[in-house]
Amino acid sequence: MVSVETEEWTEDQCVQLIREFRARLELWDPQNPFYFKKKRKNAAWVEIGEVMNRPPLKCKHKMGVLMSSLRREKARMMHSIQAGDPSQFYTSNWFGFNEMRFLIDKGDRKRRITSDNTGTSKNKTNSIFKEQLAKLCRVQAPANVTPSPPVTTTMTENEEEVKAFTNFIASKMKKYSETTKNAVQQAISAIIFKADIGHFDKAKCDSPSTSQSPHPSGSGLVLSNDDIFETSIVKEENDYLSGVESESEQE
Repeated sequence: MVSVETEEWTEDQCVQLIREFRARLELWDPQNPFYFKKKRKNAAWVEIGEVMNRPPLKCKHKMGVLMSSLRREKARMMHSIQAGDPSQFYTSNWFGFNEMRFLIDKGDRKRRITSDNTGTSKNKTNSIFKEQLAKLCRVQAPANVTPSPPVTTTMTENEEEVKAFTNFIASKMKKYSETTKNAVQQAISAIIFKADIGHFDKAKCDSPSTSQSPHPSGSGLVLSNDDIFETSIVKEENDYLSGVESESEQE
């Protein structure tokens, strides 16, 4: 008969287990030189077992259960984000979510490396989009791990701008056809990827300090970040749609 573990894990014990796991990078970080060393990993689980006063295998099994719960919460958040309605974004209330966010960051890094080394441009675009969704998951995560200052109801100017822009994009996407949605999605994803690798920061450093363009009247016209962003989106979308039309004509 298979024995059943009757001793329950409290939330505090689970949090302690997660932190002990996180402290030993050889158990979860592929960049760690000991990640592929089985003996080193076994030794790490023995250490965790001693700290938790439980058999190493029990600790390892419980960590696997917690990681499954993290994947469940992340999937719920991803699905709500893909729905496109910011007011319906799923916020995880699971006690272990914030403690285990380091595993989400690890997943982002792995997707980025895979996208850079292999796959078609379509696969790379999908990978970039999933990466941005994962980042939104982290933004939505409740800050319930460490004590934080009292929450104020007043939003900063930057937060209001981000929220307004998110609502604007969501409302626009609802009106587009599937082809246009795909084009816009690809364009935004490409621009975000460029921002992630510092493309626009580099461009700003390389350009003259007075970012102005001649105006018909002779006065300088300063281009705002919004103008540059909107122009980039339009260009990316037009390029994508031109490619779609060319393929249709060839067929």
